[in-house]
Amino acid sequence: MNTQRWLALTVVGSIVAIIATRSLWSQSLQGDPGAEEQPAEEAVPTPFSQATPAPLSPTDAGPRPTLDLPAIGEESMDAMPEATPDFSGGPFILARGNFVQIDALHGGEGTATIYQAPDSTRFVRLDPFSVTDSPDLRVALAANPAPRMPADLTSSGFIDLGQLESNTGPQNIDIPLNVRLEQFESVVIYDKQFNIIFTTATLQR
Repeated sequence: MNTQRWLALTVVGSIVAIIATRSLWSQSLQGDPGAEEQPAEEAVPTPFSQATPAPLSPTDAGPRPTLDLPAIGEESMDAMPEATPDFSGGPFILARGNFVQIDALHGGEGTATIYQAPDSTRFVRLDPFSVTDSPDLRVALAANPAPRMPADLTSSGFIDLGQLESNTGPQNIDIPLNVRLEQFESVVIYDKQFNIIFTTATLQR
């Protein structure tokens, strides 16, 4: 009787032990249900300034753009306009002469220079210059290289350029565009009222 009771208690204890450990077996097989599920880490975008692009290979970069410029050959060079002369440095000298004394009462000294400006205008520059004073002193270009008398002017030909500004000091006298300078050989200062030549400068070219 004691033996049967002991067997019964043993069986009951085994069943209780099996039931008690069953939950532990299921947890070990299915994982730990009490463990909290960790959220997946979010991808943090790399700032643009810190991003390092992968280098491109020559094939990835594609063909480089080219400029289709025409080559300059002999024909196109010949078609180019010739360079325009540069007169930016100022007027250049066409002719020059020194004034001389005519007589004891009439004379002058200094230099007469004919200039051509960059715009093709021409003028006589008297500098330095002085001449005996008179009421109606004028400037002329004469064909005679050294006229001394009024007849020397009229016989060979001359052109009146206008009145002097002063009998002393630098001054410019304009030359008309239609005047052919190659026809004249001297610059003359004369008094038109009294018809007297005061001084002459023979031009050297």
